[in-house]
Amino acid sequence: FKEASKDGLEGSEHDDYIVNYGSDYLTFNLKNQSAIAKIDVYDALGKLCFSTASNSISKSNLPAGMVLLTIQTADSRIHTGKIINRN
Repeated sequence: FKEASKDGLEGSEHDDYIVNYGSDYLTFNLKNQSAIAKIDVYDALGKLCFSTASNSISKSNLPAGMVLLTIQTADSRIHTGKIINRN
């Protein structure tokens, strides 16, 4: 998926998914309606920061700067991308 910034956006649409930027959370929904099994969040150096089985991530848990994501679906497909966290 493509790069997005969390600042000032209500939502952002990408090739495979839609990100909704709430006040405290980022919520991911896949366009093909597949269930999200896991989201892994990495810092800019590729270090795993945390994983979640939810489709939402608390903004307070995100590291500053570039954040790399992998989204794994219930049918084992993997979507990757990045978000710039300017906090």
